[in-house]
Amino acid sequence: MIVQTDILRTNKVLRDVSRALGSDWRPVFESLMTKFPADVHTNALKKIEAERPFMQAYKALMLWKEAWGEDFDVRYILDALRNNGLRELEQMTLAILESELLCCVNFVAICQQQCFFGDCALSVVHVFHKKGPFLFFS
Repeated sequence: MIVQTDILRTNKVLRDVSRALGSDWRPVFESLMTKFPADVHTNALKKIEAERPFMQAYKALMLWKEAWGEDFDVRYILDALRNNGLRELEQMTLAILESELLCCVNFVAICQQQCFFGDCALSVVHVFHKKGPFLFFS
């Protein structure tokens, strides 16, 4: 349940960013994929271009997320947006991330109260840390 909720939050962030990116997804995707081998990049582009135009930005961000696997950190998108001159979208994305972080902080606080500050809260923080975009907890 907790992991599923975190995945949904991450996908919501990527959906919101992809809507704002629209057809300008390619330079951001290129920036995000620089750490991957050319074949991973090329295969991802083929999958993206096979999508309908209105879905390409979302597919690009989801494939980027998939490529990173467990090391995925949605905050890398902030750098890619900034490096591509998309400052307004960077600020919008930061606001979305901060909003989602507050949801997580509230959820962890509720869990701590229910578990009497036991191990449950630590496992929630660990799940958010390892499986989602919220690497603010350590």
